[in-house]
Amino acid sequence: MEKPRRIALWCSMFLILALSVSLAYWFYSNSSNPTKETNSSTITLRVTSAPCANMIPVSVLMEIYGRVFEERGINIEFIPSKEPSDMIAHIQRGDVDIALYSFDGGVRLYTKGFRELKVVGVFVWKYLYVVGREDISGWDGLRGKSILIPSKGGCPDMFFRICAKDAGLDPYKDFKIIYLPFPQIKQLLLAGKADAAVLPEPHATLLILKSRGKLKIILDLQKVFTQTHPSWTEEGYPGGSLWVIASNVRGKEKAVKLFISVFKEAVKYTNRHPDEAGSIAEKYFKKYFGLKFPAKAVSESLKSRRLYIVFREVKDVNTALIKLLEIMGYPVPDEGIYYEITEG
Repeated sequence: MEKPRRIALWCSMFLILALSVSLAYWFYSNSSNPTKETNSSTITLRVTSAPCANMIPVSVLMEIYGRVFEERGINIEFIPSKEPSDMIAHIQRGDVDIALYSFDGGVRLYTKGFRELKVVGVFVWKYLYVVGREDISGWDGLRGKSILIPSKGGCPDMFFRICAKDAGLDPYKDFKIIYLPFPQIKQLLLAGKADAAVLPEPHATLLILKSRGKLKIILDLQKVFTQTHPSWTEEGYPGGSLWVIASNVRGKEKAVKLFISVFKEAVKYTNRHPDEAGSIAEKYFKKYFGLKFPAKAVSESLKSRRLYIVFREVKDVNTALIKLLEIMGYPVPDEGIYYEITEG
Protein backbone atom coordinates (compact mmCIF):
# COMPACT_ATOMS: atom_id res chain seq x y z
CA MET A 1 0.00 0.00 0.00
CA GLU A 2 2.90 2.32 0.87
CA LYS A 3 4.64 1.81 -2.48
CA PRO A 4 1.67 2.85 -4.72
CA ARG A 5 1.17 5.99 -2.61
CA ARG A 6 4.83 6.90 -3.05
CA ILE A 7 4.59 6.42 -6.83
CA ALA A 8 1.47 8.59 -7.01
CA LEU A 9 3.21 11.35 -5.00
CA TRP A 10 6.23 11.31 -7.33
CA CYS A 11 3.96 11.50 -10.39
CA SER A 12 2.12 14.51 -8.94
CA MET A 13 5.39 16.30 -8.20
CA PHE A 14 6.66 15.61 -11.72
CA LEU A 15 3.49 17.01 -13.30
CA ILE A 16 3.70 20.18 -11.16
CA LEU A 17 7.37 20.65 -12.11
CA ALA A 18 6.63 20.15 -15.82
CA LEU A 19 3.77 22.64 -15.68
CA SER A 20 5.94 25.21 -13.88
CA VAL A 21 8.69 24.91 -16.51
CA SER A 22 6.16 25.31 -19.33
CA LEU A 23 4.63 28.42 -17.75
CA ALA A 24 8.07 29.94 -17.13
CA TYR A 25 9.08 29.34 -20.76
CA TRP A 26 5.82 30.87 -22.07
CA PHE A 27 6.23 33.95 -19.87
CA TYR A 28 9.87 34.45 -20.86
CA SER A 29 9.28 34.02 -24.58
CA ASN A 30 6.37 36.51 -24.59
CA SER A 31 7.97 39.13 -22.36
CA SER A 32 11.36 39.10 -24.07
CA ASN A 33 9.98 39.09 -27.63
CA PRO A 34 7.56 41.97 -28.22
CA THR A 35 7.62 41.53 -32.00
CA LYS A 36 4.18 39.99 -32.14
CA GLU A 37 2.52 42.95 -30.37
CA THR A 38 4.44 45.52 -32.40
CA ASN A 39 3.53 43.96 -35.74
CA SER A 40 -0.15 43.72 -34.86
CA SER A 41 -0.43 47.37 -33.77
CA THR A 42 -1.95 49.86 -36.19
CA ILE A 43 -1.89 53.60 -36.72
CA THR A 44 -5.33 55.18 -36.73
CA LEU A 45 -6.15 58.29 -38.75
CA ARG A 46 -9.41 59.91 -37.66
CA VAL A 47 -11.12 61.70 -40.55
CA THR A 48 -14.24 63.85 -40.53
CA SER A 49 -16.54 65.39 -43.15
CA ALA A 50 -20.01 66.88 -43.31
CA PRO A 51 -22.68 65.26 -45.53
CA CYS A 52 -21.75 67.40 -48.53
CA ALA A 53 -19.56 67.27 -51.65
CA ASN A 54 -16.50 66.75 -49.44
CA MET A 55 -17.89 63.34 -48.57
CA ILE A 56 -17.75 62.03 -52.14
CA PRO A 57 -13.97 61.57 -52.65
CA VAL A 58 -13.39 60.29 -49.11
CA SER A 59 -16.13 57.70 -49.68
CA VAL A 60 -14.26 56.61 -52.82
CA LEU A 61 -11.03 56.52 -50.81
CA MET A 62 -12.51 54.18 -48.20
CA GLU A 63 -14.29 51.96 -50.73
CA ILE A 64 -11.71 51.69 -53.54
CA TYR A 65 -8.41 52.33 -51.80
CA GLY A 66 -9.09 50.93 -48.32
CA ARG A 67 -6.69 48.00 -48.83
CA VAL A 68 -3.80 50.40 -49.49
CA PHE A 69 -4.05 51.49 -45.86
CA GLU A 70 -4.81 48.04 -44.43
CA GLU A 71 -1.66 46.57 -46.00
CA ARG A 72 0.42 49.25 -44.28
CA GLY A 73 -1.17 48.88 -40.86
CA ILE A 74 -3.18 52.10 -41.10
CA ASN A 75 -6.78 52.24 -39.92
CA ILE A 76 -9.03 54.98 -41.34
CA GLU A 77 -11.65 55.83 -38.73
CA PHE A 78 -14.37 58.05 -40.16
CA ILE A 79 -16.13 60.38 -37.71
CA PRO A 80 -19.20 62.11 -39.19
CA SER A 81 -19.87 65.81 -38.64
CA LYS A 82 -23.65 65.89 -38.98
CA GLU A 83 -23.96 69.61 -38.20
CA PRO A 84 -21.63 72.59 -38.80
CA SER A 85 -21.14 72.83 -35.03
CA ASP A 86 -19.97 69.18 -34.96
CA MET A 87 -17.13 69.95 -37.36
CA ILE A 88 -15.86 72.86 -35.27
CA ALA A 89 -16.20 70.83 -32.04
CA HIS A 90 -14.31 67.84 -33.48
CA ILE A 91 -11.46 70.08 -34.63
CA GLN A 92 -11.19 72.12 -31.43
CA ARG A 93 -11.48 69.11 -29.10
CA GLY A 94 -8.85 67.20 -31.03
CA ASP A 95 -11.22 64.35 -31.88
CA VAL A 96 -9.86 64.11 -35.43
CA ASP A 97 -6.57 64.16 -37.31
CA ILE A 98 -7.85 65.18 -40.75
CA ALA A 99 -10.84 67.38 -41.54
CA LEU A 100 -12.47 67.82 -44.94
CA TYR A 101 -13.73 71.31 -44.24
CA SER A 102 -14.50 74.49 -46.17
CA PHE A 103 -11.55 76.72 -47.01
CA ASP A 104 -13.02 79.90 -45.52
CA GLY A 105 -14.27 78.05 -42.43
CA GLY A 106 -10.80 76.70 -41.71
CA VAL A 107 -9.21 80.11 -42.28
CA ARG A 108 -11.60 81.69 -39.78
CA LEU A 109 -10.81 79.05 -37.15
CA TYR A 110 -7.07 79.53 -37.67
CA THR A 111 -7.19 83.31 -37.45
CA LYS A 112 -9.32 83.07 -34.30
CA GLY A 113 -6.45 81.27 -32.59
CA PHE A 114 -6.62 77.58 -33.46
CA ARG A 115 -3.11 77.48 -34.91
CA GLU A 116 -2.79 73.69 -35.05
CA LEU A 117 -5.21 73.61 -38.02
CA LYS A 118 -3.16 73.44 -41.24
CA VAL A 119 -4.39 73.37 -44.84
CA VAL A 120 -2.97 71.01 -47.47
CA GLY A 121 -5.09 71.77 -50.52
CA VAL A 122 -8.47 72.69 -51.95
CA PHE A 123 -10.45 70.07 -53.88
CA VAL A 124 -13.99 71.47 -54.36
CA TRP A 125 -14.05 74.46 -56.69
CA LYS A 126 -17.53 74.80 -58.12
CA TYR A 127 -20.62 73.96 -56.10
CA LEU A 128 -22.83 76.92 -55.03
CA TYR A 129 -26.12 77.80 -56.74
CA VAL A 130 -29.43 79.56 -56.21
CA VAL A 131 -32.16 76.99 -56.90
CA GLY A 132 -35.79 78.00 -57.17
CA ARG A 133 -39.12 78.05 -58.97
CA GLU A 134 -39.05 77.56 -62.71
CA ASP A 135 -40.72 80.96 -63.33
CA ILE A 136 -38.00 82.99 -61.53
CA SER A 137 -35.03 84.34 -63.53
CA GLY A 138 -31.94 86.26 -62.44
CA TRP A 139 -31.49 88.84 -59.70
CA ASP A 140 -34.52 90.85 -60.77
CA GLY A 141 -36.73 87.79 -60.43
CA LEU A 142 -35.36 87.10 -56.95
CA ARG A 143 -35.96 90.61 -55.63
CA GLY A 144 -38.54 90.53 -52.83
CA LYS A 145 -38.59 86.73 -52.75
CA SER A 146 -37.88 84.39 -49.82
CA ILE A 147 -34.35 82.93 -49.96
CA LEU A 148 -33.68 79.89 -47.81
CA ILE A 149 -30.08 79.34 -46.68
CA PRO A 150 -28.74 76.30 -44.77
CA SER A 151 -26.84 78.11 -42.00
CA LYS A 152 -26.14 81.70 -40.98
CA GLY A 153 -22.52 82.70 -41.49
CA GLY A 154 -21.70 79.59 -43.49
CA CYS A 155 -20.12 79.58 -46.92
CA PRO A 156 -23.42 79.63 -48.90
CA ASP A 157 -24.63 82.57 -46.80
CA MET A 158 -21.43 84.63 -47.08
CA PHE A 159 -20.97 83.98 -50.79
CA PHE A 160 -24.59 84.77 -51.65
CA ARG A 161 -24.48 88.06 -49.76
CA ILE A 162 -21.25 89.14 -51.46
CA CYS A 163 -22.62 88.27 -54.91
CA ALA A 164 -25.87 90.13 -54.15
CA LYS A 165 -23.97 93.24 -53.04
CA ASP A 166 -21.83 93.08 -56.20
CA ALA A 167 -25.10 93.08 -58.17
CA GLY A 168 -26.16 96.30 -56.42
CA LEU A 169 -28.62 94.65 -54.02
CA ASP A 170 -28.99 94.76 -50.26
CA PRO A 171 -29.23 91.11 -49.07
CA TYR A 172 -31.33 91.99 -46.03
CA LYS A 173 -33.66 94.52 -47.66
CA ASP A 174 -34.15 93.13 -51.15
CA PHE A 175 -34.75 89.50 -50.07
CA LYS A 176 -36.46 87.66 -47.23
CA ILE A 177 -33.55 85.55 -46.03
CA ILE A 178 -34.55 82.59 -43.85
CA TYR A 179 -32.02 80.24 -42.25
CA LEU A 180 -33.16 76.62 -42.04
CA PRO A 181 -31.63 73.11 -41.98
CA PHE A 182 -31.43 71.42 -45.38
CA PRO A 183 -34.24 68.89 -44.69
CA GLN A 184 -36.68 71.76 -44.12
CA ILE A 185 -35.42 73.65 -47.16
CA LYS A 186 -35.94 70.54 -49.26
CA GLN A 187 -39.46 70.03 -47.91
CA LEU A 188 -40.56 73.65 -48.44
CA LEU A 189 -39.14 73.97 -51.95
CA LEU A 190 -40.61 70.69 -53.16
CA ALA A 191 -43.98 71.60 -51.67
CA GLY A 192 -43.95 74.96 -53.47
CA LYS A 193 -43.97 76.85 -50.17
CA ALA A 194 -40.70 78.73 -50.80
CA ASP A 195 -39.32 80.71 -53.72
CA ALA A 196 -35.63 79.85 -53.79
CA ALA A 197 -32.66 78.59 -51.80
CA VAL A 198 -28.88 78.89 -51.84
CA LEU A 199 -27.61 75.32 -52.05
CA PRO A 200 -24.37 73.47 -52.63
CA GLU A 201 -24.00 70.54 -54.97
CA PRO A 202 -24.93 67.71 -55.01
CA HIS A 203 -27.95 68.92 -52.97
CA ALA A 204 -28.97 71.35 -55.72
CA THR A 205 -29.16 68.56 -58.30
CA LEU A 206 -31.01 66.34 -55.83
CA LEU A 207 -33.82 68.90 -55.51
CA ILE A 208 -34.00 69.58 -59.24
CA LEU A 209 -34.36 65.85 -59.96
CA LYS A 210 -37.01 65.39 -57.27
CA SER A 211 -39.02 68.42 -58.44
CA ARG A 212 -39.57 66.95 -61.94
CA GLY A 213 -39.13 70.24 -63.71
CA LYS A 214 -40.63 72.57 -61.09
CA LEU A 215 -37.21 73.77 -59.86
CA LYS A 216 -34.16 75.00 -61.75
CA ILE A 217 -30.81 76.72 -61.33
CA ILE A 218 -31.58 80.44 -61.14
CA LEU A 219 -28.02 81.64 -60.55
CA ASP A 220 -24.58 80.08 -60.86
CA LEU A 221 -22.90 82.01 -58.05
CA GLN A 222 -19.41 81.12 -59.26
CA LYS A 223 -20.16 82.67 -62.66
CA VAL A 224 -21.69 85.74 -61.00
CA PHE A 225 -18.58 86.16 -58.84
CA THR A 226 -16.10 85.91 -61.72
CA GLN A 227 -18.13 88.40 -63.78
CA THR A 228 -17.97 91.02 -61.04
CA HIS A 229 -14.36 90.25 -60.05
CA PRO A 230 -12.26 90.03 -63.23
CA SER A 231 -9.10 89.69 -61.14
CA TRP A 232 -10.36 86.31 -59.89
CA THR A 233 -9.08 83.98 -62.60
CA GLU A 234 -9.77 80.59 -61.00
CA GLU A 235 -12.68 78.48 -62.21
CA GLY A 236 -15.21 78.52 -59.40
CA TYR A 237 -14.86 79.33 -55.72
CA PRO A 238 -12.72 77.36 -53.24
CA GLY A 239 -14.83 75.19 -50.98
CA GLY A 240 -13.97 71.76 -49.61
CA SER A 241 -10.36 71.59 -48.45
CA LEU A 242 -8.12 69.05 -46.77
CA TRP A 243 -7.00 70.20 -43.30
CA VAL A 244 -4.65 68.51 -40.85
CA ILE A 245 -4.63 69.05 -37.08
CA ALA A 246 -0.85 69.17 -36.70
CA SER A 247 -0.67 68.47 -32.96
CA ASN A 248 -2.65 65.26 -33.42
CA VAL A 249 -0.53 63.72 -36.17
CA ARG A 250 2.92 63.89 -34.63
CA GLY A 251 4.36 60.42 -35.07
CA LYS A 252 1.82 59.73 -37.84
CA GLU A 253 3.46 61.81 -40.55
CA LYS A 254 4.05 58.91 -42.95
CA ALA A 255 0.42 57.83 -42.62
CA VAL A 256 -0.76 61.40 -43.27
CA LYS A 257 1.49 61.66 -46.33
CA LEU A 258 0.01 58.44 -47.68
CA PHE A 259 -3.54 59.67 -46.99
CA ILE A 260 -2.91 62.89 -48.92
CA SER A 261 -1.48 60.96 -51.87
CA VAL A 262 -4.34 58.46 -51.96
CA PHE A 263 -6.94 61.21 -51.49
CA LYS A 264 -5.64 62.91 -54.65
CA GLU A 265 -6.10 59.62 -56.51
CA ALA A 266 -9.63 59.29 -55.09
CA VAL A 267 -10.49 62.73 -56.48
CA LYS A 268 -9.25 61.68 -59.92
CA TYR A 269 -11.16 58.40 -59.70
CA THR A 270 -14.34 60.28 -58.80
CA ASN A 271 -14.06 62.38 -61.95
CA ARG A 272 -13.26 59.40 -64.19
CA HIS A 273 -16.10 57.25 -62.81
CA PRO A 274 -19.00 59.57 -61.84
CA ASP A 275 -21.64 56.80 -61.88
CA GLU A 276 -19.60 54.53 -59.63
CA ALA A 277 -18.69 57.46 -57.39
CA GLY A 278 -22.40 58.23 -57.07
CA SER A 279 -23.19 54.67 -55.96
CA ILE A 280 -20.33 54.68 -53.47
CA ALA A 281 -21.37 58.07 -52.06
CA GLU A 282 -24.97 56.86 -51.69
CA LYS A 283 -23.70 53.91 -49.64
CA TYR A 284 -21.57 56.04 -47.31
CA PHE A 285 -24.13 58.84 -46.88
CA LYS A 286 -26.48 56.13 -45.60
CA LYS A 287 -23.83 54.38 -43.48
CA TYR A 288 -22.51 57.43 -41.62
CA PHE A 289 -25.35 59.97 -41.76
CA GLY A 290 -28.45 57.83 -42.19
CA LEU A 291 -29.34 59.82 -45.29
CA LYS A 292 -31.01 58.51 -48.43
CA PHE A 293 -28.98 60.36 -51.03
CA PRO A 294 -29.59 59.02 -54.55
CA ALA A 295 -26.52 58.06 -56.56
CA LYS A 296 -27.95 59.88 -59.59
CA ALA A 297 -27.82 63.25 -57.81
CA VAL A 298 -24.09 62.81 -57.24
CA SER A 299 -23.29 61.46 -60.71
CA GLU A 300 -25.38 64.10 -62.51
CA SER A 301 -23.79 66.96 -60.56
CA LEU A 302 -20.35 65.64 -61.57
CA LYS A 303 -21.24 65.03 -65.22
CA SER A 304 -22.80 68.48 -65.60
CA ARG A 305 -19.71 70.02 -63.95
CA ARG A 306 -21.95 71.96 -61.63
CA LEU A 307 -19.84 70.13 -59.07
CA TYR A 308 -16.22 70.60 -60.07
CA ILE A 309 -13.61 68.82 -57.98
CA VAL A 310 -9.88 68.83 -58.58
CA PHE A 311 -7.14 68.73 -55.94
CA ARG A 312 -4.86 71.74 -55.89
CA GLU A 313 -2.19 72.19 -53.26
CA VAL A 314 -2.33 75.57 -51.57
CA LYS A 315 1.22 76.40 -52.64
CA ASP A 316 0.03 76.28 -56.27
CA VAL A 317 -2.93 78.66 -55.77
CA ASN A 318 -1.66 80.66 -52.81
CA THR A 319 -1.74 84.05 -54.56
CA ALA A 320 -5.29 83.53 -55.79
CA LEU A 321 -6.51 82.39 -52.37
CA ILE A 322 -5.04 85.44 -50.64
CA LYS A 323 -6.74 87.67 -53.21
CA LEU A 324 -10.05 85.92 -52.56
CA LEU A 325 -9.76 86.35 -48.79
CA GLU A 326 -9.18 90.07 -49.29
CA ILE A 327 -12.25 90.32 -51.55
CA MET A 328 -14.35 88.45 -48.97
CA GLY A 329 -13.13 90.67 -46.15
CA TYR A 330 -11.49 87.80 -44.25
CA PRO A 331 -8.19 88.26 -42.41
CA VAL A 332 -5.25 86.87 -44.40
CA PRO A 333 -3.47 84.23 -42.28
CA ASP A 334 0.29 83.91 -41.91
CA GLU A 335 2.27 81.12 -43.56
CA GLY A 336 1.89 78.97 -40.46
CA ILE A 337 -1.50 77.87 -41.82
CA TYR A 338 0.14 75.68 -44.49
CA TYR A 339 0.80 72.04 -43.67
CA GLU A 340 4.32 70.85 -44.42
CA ILE A 341 4.32 67.25 -45.61
CA THR A 342 7.13 65.38 -43.86
CA GLU A 343 8.23 61.76 -43.47
CA GLY A 344 8.08 61.87 -39.67
